[in-house]
Amino acid sequence: MNDPIGTKTVVFVSGADFSGTTMLDLMLGSAFSAISIGEIHAYFRPTKREHLSKKCSCGKVDCEAWHGLEALDETSIYQAIFASNDHVTHIIDSSKSLPWIRKMSRVAKLQGYEVRHVLIWKNPEDYAISCRKRGRGRRWATKWMNYNRAYISIVEDFYTIAISDLLGNYDIEMKAICDWVGLDYDKSMREYWLSSHHLLFGSATAGLMLHKDGSREKENVIRSSLRFDINDSPTNEVRNDKDQKLTARMSKKITHLMRLLSGNGRKSVGFDRWRMFYYAAYIKNRALVLVLMIRRVLH
Repeated sequence: MNDPIGTKTVVFVSGADFSGTTMLDLMLGSAFSAISIGEIHAYFRPTKREHLSKKCSCGKVDCEAWHGLEALDETSIYQAIFASNDHVTHIIDSSKSLPWIRKMSRVAKLQGYEVRHVLIWKNPEDYAISCRKRGRGRRWATKWMNYNRAYISIVEDFYTIAISDLLGNYDIEMKAICDWVGLDYDKSMREYWLSSHHLLFGSATAGLMLHKDGSREKENVIRSSLRFDINDSPTNEVRNDKDQKLTARMSKKITHLMRLLSGNGRKSVGFDRWRMFYYAAYIKNRALVLVLMIRRVLH
């Protein structure tokens, strides 16, 4: 095992799509001793055409921050980032891929780094709204349950935070997250766009804040898109009757899962049958990666 100088930590910020992972990644990455790298797994394991390039959140396709990435193996990415950023003690990786999280957690530990996991989640009704806004409202409940149950089945030790709690009681909740991952809390983390970031992929909404002009405009976008104010209740939005009926029909399962996601539960609860979702996702992911990696080589 390698023994890096000082204590260095890799933080995995995870969650189902549209749950606020990129936003939390950027907030944590705003600390002086931290760096956000976004959904880095997508570069090494591309599953979409946009993953074939390495367009940085700064807007550049060939950003200096990512020079030499092509020569790296995925298992050496954290070592390379720490080596090229002397002041950095925390890497924030918001890759959602469970196969990536599982493998790279082990890799980071073998390389001598501390590993911390944070799961951010939305309540089912808010998640349904987020999916529907993006034209992906079908099967939202299955996606929400599959990801979260598979996560708590696979990840051994994690901190959970509901996005409604984070955005509604920011100072207290963000400090608790910082304590968990080992970062010094700073109120300025909320305005993450004031810091310089170079991350790959992730949420377009959260990334948009890095290019908007004016703090007031940024705050307004956050309020409307990410519900920064808990008073922006989802009940003010027109709900889909199918969503309500589905939530009611699955209420027992959803309530049970939300109970597991709530509070300070940092230990995994056994859900062995949900590992099937993990293995199915792994097989699908590897097939897509193979196809897109061939395309990358050919081009």
